Amino acid sequence: VAPENVDRRREPARRACRTSLHHAGAEAHYRTGLAQAFRTCRQPAPAGSGHSHDLRRVEQEARGSGQAATRLRDADRVVRLPRRVFHDTPAVVYNPGHLAGAMKSVLQQTKTPIGPPPTKAKQTTTPDWGNAESILGQTGKRNGKLLQFSIPRAETISEDDMEIPPFMGMATGINMQMEGKKAATTGDFVLLADEVNPVIRALTENGLAVTAVHNHMLNEMPRLFFVHFWGYDDPEKIARGLRAALDRTTSAQKK
Repeated sequence: VAPENVDRRREPARRACRTSLHHAGAEAHYRTGLAQAFRTCRQPAPAGSGHSHDLRRVEQEARGSGQAATRLRDADRVVRLPRRVFHDTPAVVYNPGHLAGAMKSVLQQTKTPIGPPPTKAKQTTTPDWGNAESILGQTGKRNGKLLQFSIPRAETISEDDMEIPPFMGMATGINMQMEGKKAATTGDFVLLADEVNPVIRALTENGLAVTAVHNHMLNEMPRLFFVHFWGYDDPEKIARGLRAALDRTTSAQKK
């Protein structure tokens, strides 16, 4: 993963960065720097309520990490084992759940480095994201050639009578990375059931690939569905497609 330290959520999180990963799509051959796609995320929850996390593992680790599974079994609810991006090398799967402990011992069974990310290289030029932000109607967080949006839902999300704030993964996350004159994008939409098909239609009609549709939790209210996407095209075209999808949701609009 490229060294940029970007977090789509509002509060700080502990992240461990995979290295030596790249995406080899039909047109994009580059070292992947999109923050959310390939970082292990251990997200602190409000006081006393545990953590939520995604554990990024390459396929060999997902199949062969029996020791990791043993360490995780008594402390963690594993709710899915999907992939989110096509054509990545090595292929990465995502192991999210609800963490009570034992995360460090699990990470030690993988090749995820535990510690600060490598020093990031200086950017010679800074992309102009003004048109993309204007199209989306949102102001993103900029970090070198990366642009990041966190767009919360209008509703209050809760599970087991505990409110789950947007920074714990309840906000639609959009990440864009400039590569030459084009941009790569990945992220996920946080949706109600009746928004899923309209958002998928809007994304695909605008040339963006839907890479996963699943749930992240078991008993949340209202019931949420997470639609992950990938795209590589002109940044303004990407922004128009993402805006078309956002307009089919009840996400809160930033002022």
